[in-house]
Amino acid sequence: MAILGWAKPFRPRRLHGIPRSFPAAPMHPSADYSWFRYSFFPNDFDSWHNGTYDQSLLNLRSDERVVAERQLLWRLCRISPPDPLAARGLGLLRSHLALEPLKEILAAHRSGRLKCEHASIAAVIVALWHLTHDPLYIDALMHCFLAAPDNDRHRIAYEFGCINDPRAGATLVDLIRKETDCVLRSSMSAALCAVHRASYLDHAPLLKIIEFGPPAERERSLVQLCNRLEEMPSGGPDSSSGKCALSAT
Repeated sequence: MAILGWAKPFRPRRLHGIPRSFPAAPMHPSADYSWFRYSFFPNDFDSWHNGTYDQSLLNLRSDERVVAERQLLWRLCRISPPDPLAARGLGLLRSHLALEPLKEILAAHRSGRLKCEHASIAAVIVALWHLTHDPLYIDALMHCFLAAPDNDRHRIAYEFGCINDPRAGATLVDLIRKETDCVLRSSMSAALCAVHRASYLDHAPLLKIIEFGPPAERERSLVQLCNRLEEMPSGGPDSSSGKCALSAT
C-alpha cells in the first residue's frame, strides 16, 4: 500500500538460506575473485558497459564459490529492485537456493507488483532456464523480448545467446525473420551464433547481409547461416541434442 506516494519495495519472501547481511570476502582472495567482484558488483560505467566476466566466477576456488553464491543471493533478495547481474551469476553457478526467489521475482513482474526493466527480467528468465532447462522459459524470454521497448531488446537478444539450446536458436530464427530493425537483426544474428557457441566473426559476411540486405537476400543468408550452424558439433554441456533444430525452411 502506498503511503504519501511511497510504495513498499518488492523483495522475495522465500528466503531460506539467504544471508541477512552481506557476506565478507574469503580469506586470501584470488585474482579471479577480484575479477568477479569487479564484474558482478559494478560501481561505475565501465563495469556495466564491459559486461560480466563469467569465467572469473566459474574459476573460483570452492571456498570462494560458497562466498560468491551467498553474496549474489544477498544482492538478489535483499535489495530492490532485484539485481539482474546477481541473477546471471546465480544461474551460472546453478544455485538451487536461488530457484524459488527467482520464480517469485518473475511472478511479481508478471502480476505488476514489481516494476523494472524488461532486460532485468530477461536475466532472471535465463537464470531459471539454467536451473531447470524448462523450455517454457525460452517462450518466456521471447514474450519478454516482444513486450520490451527497443532499447531493452538489444540487451534481451544478448540474453538469448546465453542459452545453449536448439529451441532458443529456432526462436531467434523466427524473430529475425519478422524483425524490421536492421540493428536488432544484427544483435539477434550474433546471439544465434552464441547459442551454438560459434564466433560471429566467422560468419560476418552473412550477418552483414542479414542486417542490411534486401528481404530475399536476407532470407537466403539466414538459411545459409542456419545450415552452417547445424553442421557444427554440439556447442556445450547445455545442448539438448547433437543437431541444431533451426527452422531454416
